[in-house]
Amino acid sequence: MNASLKTAKWKFFGPTLILLMGIIALAFPRSQDVLRDFLFREKRTILAKTKALITPEGPELTIIKVRQNGHLLIEVYVETDNVEQLSTRWALPLKMKEGYFMFHESATNLALADIDRDNSLEILVPAIEQNTQARLLIYKYNPATGNFTPLTPSY
Repeated sequence: MNASLKTAKWKFFGPTLILLMGIIALAFPRSQDVLRDFLFREKRTILAKTKALITPEGPELTIIKVRQNGHLLIEVYVETDNVEQLSTRWALPLKMKEGYFMFHESATNLALADIDRDNSLEILVPAIEQNTQARLLIYKYNPATGNFTPLTPSY
């Protein structure tokens, strides 16, 4: 008798709970991301990696494009004593998706190039906005601080 009562309650409250979660997700779009992150934990995925001397004098940096928990990140590593250590990390603007562009006759999702001809390489990161508009995000190296600053406007 007890088992059948528990089954009957679950048959009623289970679908009701699922329906309630669906209504909340529709009413509050931000809750969709929270719910997705809670239910489907994403792993850290390396999407691209490149390594180069940023200026002729150095330093040699390794730049990695990562997807973690639904967000795109750029991580910069500097090598000291044959060990790469994280120097800086930043997230791409929210709602940006992975993008590709043609660079030296190859499709790529991360590149380094001296676009302003100052003998310093900039990081080129293609991305796609939520409305499917393509963007090329450009980050310039500042040797005084050792960090990168965006050359393109924030979206």
